[in-house]
Amino acid sequence: MPDWALTLVYWLHMTATVAWIGSVAGLILLVSPVANRRLGIHDQFELFEGIRSRLESLSWFCLFLILTTGLFQMSVNRNYHGLVRIENAWEAAILTKIGLVLLLAMASALMSWGIAPAIQRAKIRYRRTGDTGELLLLRSRERLLLGLQLLIAVLILLATALARTISQ
Repeated sequence: MPDWALTLVYWLHMTATVAWIGSVAGLILLVSPVANRRLGIHDQFELFEGIRSRLESLSWFCLFLILTTGLFQMSVNRNYHGLVRIENAWEAAILTKIGLVLLLAMASALMSWGIAPAIQRAKIRYRRTGDTGELLLLRSRERLLLGLQLLIAVLILLATALARTISQ
């Protein structure tokens, strides 16, 4: 494989990783705390609905890029002997990373197809009843799931650092 092609694959992989983790970290560490202090519950949900729809598209695109470029990188690495074969520490680190990426995908799916639709339904009920209890509970679950996604992403980066160190 030409060096320029492998460089492009590495660049796409890192760019997708930075974009995805940066957006989730920014939401959790910057936007959410300010919104919680400065906005009422209704305005918070309007803000996060707009952010969530954009973040969801970005997240799924980045996850697709990360998976495809990651599998390609793995296949050209001299330490790779097969998808579920563990013959060295590098393969153990990569298999751990793949497992974490699958967990991340499941957490993203839960957010996209579980929490987000539940928030939409709760907003409809809120408009009829004015009761914020369900919305607050779902917002709490959303924050927890975003935090979990960030934690998994940090663990993925740790597994990546370990694999890079081992392959030197």
